[in-house]
Amino acid sequence: MSSKQTYSDSELIRKYYSGQLDAKAMHELEKRALSDPFLADAMDGFETHPRLPENFVKKHEYRNYSTMKTILIGGGILIAMFAFVLILNRNYKSGKVELADITDTSAIMIEVEILPESIDTLVVADQPELITAQEISQSTSRYQPIDKAGIDDSDIDSIVVVDRDLDDPENEFRIEDEAGVDINSNGAPTTFMYDMLCVDYRYIEREKDNIRYTKYELGGISAEFENDAMRNSTDLVEKEVDVPYTEYLEKSMEFFASADYKKALSRYLVILDQYPTDINAIFFGGLAYYNLKQYDKALELFVKIETHTLNAFREEACWYRAKTLVKIGKNVEAKSVLDKIISGGGFYTKDAILFRKNLK
Repeated sequence: MSSKQTYSDSELIRKYYSGQLDAKAMHELEKRALSDPFLADAMDGFETHPRLPENFVKKHEYRNYSTMKTILIGGGILIAMFAFVLILNRNYKSGKVELADITDTSAIMIEVEILPESIDTLVVADQPELITAQEISQSTSRYQPIDKAGIDDSDIDSIVVVDRDLDDPENEFRIEDEAGVDINSNGAPTTFMYDMLCVDYRYIEREKDNIRYTKYELGGISAEFENDAMRNSTDLVEKEVDVPYTEYLEKSMEFFASADYKKALSRYLVILDQYPTDINAIFFGGLAYYNLKQYDKALELFVKIETHTLNAFREEACWYRAKTLVKIGKNVEAKSVLDKIISGGGFYTKDAILFRKNLK
């Protein structure tokens, strides 16, 4: 009911009780009062309260105003809540923020990778020249992880490594428990990280099992800042931390899998600084050097694989050694390595034959 109509009803009520309406108008007003409680109340109280129609109009106007105000406020709150949920849902799905990001971004500490300048200035090779995670995944998928049936984490401390006997014609690498039970005679214990084969050092005795490194954190900002900007930030928090080797390696493999070869190499070098014979860091560090066009350093690491006490990555290292030799113009040496691959009849035999045929 509009304000104009309410004022009109007020006049009709006066005329109704003063006898100024004809029979038809009175009938219509009475009929309307049956379905309009406000009109009925005004008519019922007119005789005892002559100014009731005016009061009725004022109350009705205020009620309409209050109702509209309530609707507007409520609608605003609903819209704000909907927008909040929408933003939260979008950010949650993208993995960009946590709930605390919305309330207090300064409370969030994000780990960032600060690269040494010697690595940060390196240039990644063109895409066709890269040794990708997909390529490594395809070649190493032929290996099966060691069968650890009957072995759980509580047994890891009791497992010791028996180095290969280089004079042994079968050239076997074995792992034994304290009872002398042969667990695997074909190679090192393995696992897969991001679909790439890695040696599982949880089952190999070492003096320690942690990696100590310098951890850098920034409060309340994205970790996707440029390296120089992070290095110059006054909000950068630096601290020395210890983490399990497997955890540190897995993050390194994540960087390699995502083609962030600089960050991956930086972490592999941290591992090698503390574990100079770590075969995972040697092999994947060599691949990272190769992808960053540091062929001499890549070659140095690939050569180490062939004489390593752990029998892992040997075929792969031999193949990538040949490719690296070609990169630095040592084709004669590359042919010799390729001949070794071909005579061995292994996984890379066909590739080696084709590669050698195209060498001058």
